[in-house]
Amino acid sequence: MKYIKLALTIIVIIVFGYILLGEIFFPANVPSNGYICEMLPGDNWVEVKEDGTRVPIKIPGRTDGDITIETTLPQTLDREMSAMWFRGMDMEIYVGDELRERYAVEDHKLLGDRSAECYVMASLYPEDAGKTLRVHYSYNSGMLYEVYYGTRLGILAFLFRDYGAEFFVGLAILIIGLISFIASVVYRIIHRQYLEMQHLSLGAIIGAVWVLSNSIFRQLYTRNVSIMSDMPFLMVIIMPIPFLVFIDSMQNGRYNKATTSVGTLEVANFVLCMGLFLSGKMTLLESFPIAAGCAAIGIMTIAVTIMIDIRKGLVYSYRYIAVGFSFLAVAALIQILMYQFAHNGVFSGLFMALGLFCFLICAISQASLPYIHPRMRASPQSILRRARSQV
Repeated sequence: MKYIKLALTIIVIIVFGYILLGEIFFPANVPSNGYICEMLPGDNWVEVKEDGTRVPIKIPGRTDGDITIETTLPQTLDREMSAMWFRGMDMEIYVGDELRERYAVEDHKLLGDRSAECYVMASLYPEDAGKTLRVHYSYNSGMLYEVYYGTRLGILAFLFRDYGAEFFVGLAILIIGLISFIASVVYRIIHRQYLEMQHLSLGAIIGAVWVLSNSIFRQLYTRNVSIMSDMPFLMVIIMPIPFLVFIDSMQNGRYNKATTSVGTLEVANFVLCMGLFLSGKMTLLESFPIAAGCAAIGIMTIAVTIMIDIRKGLVYSYRYIAVGFSFLAVAALIQILMYQFAHNGVFSGLFMALGLFCFLICAISQASLPYIHPRMRASPQSILRRARSQV
């Protein structure tokens, strides 16, 4: 069997080495027909005022309230081009005098304002070349985004190249988290014993849902984009709680008062934000600074307890988790700051996804230690037994 293991190692290196080197050094030969994606020039737009005057405006950019913008489509359009993609909330899209597409959330009765940003596709034809494109945003989030045109497949491929990593990492975390959570629950039912992985995997699932619900592809896997747009804010509110429970268990309750106090704060924050949201007094977007502040308190509490354990020499029992948490904490803080202060375009949760992925890998490594160490300790004994049998 030793030679089989060696042969398998060599085969895997050869196969995946061939794939990697081929993708890097071999010439591209994927058919490009059907993959067309262009962007309308951002400096060729004008804002149409209520009195009919036109003022130049740069796209992407910021705006307040309702706005109507215009531009001129290119004089020549490829015959394969069939779509234009717009990002925003409620909007009406005109090509010439023809209403080409309209998107609006009509029902605002339940839970107040239900509009959410999404991509809206409008048809494009070769005879539209040189016509006026007019977009009226009757409800706007404050951002005006680039307008793409080309083929539907080409635009999707372009977006996947730029933002697909976030989606795939989030999906991988969700799958790993679900498998770990189900396994830990089944283990608890069968053996009547609690596994820390239960709350760790629950935190990973919440983080993955946050990443996927914030993705620009969210409308591809939901039937209600308004509900999906609420999920990132809800996940930020509840995300610290399972990690507080997990860390408290790994630290054997040494800082139970601190973690319990912060956990109570997180629960109270959830009750407060949901009460304001359900009563229509504050949207989840408006409550995000409160949720982000409470999440930052949770992160700092965990970080402080870990640093105290490092100083006391008690961190060795969960050393890999401490390393993984450092990645997660830095990623979470960067992500919160990006959303709060640098939200000037399409938002990406890639930092959070990578931080969660690193944390999961470190936690799985930590969880595997009890199974690896006994085998390592037993290996000299097995060697001695084999030597005696040979004698």
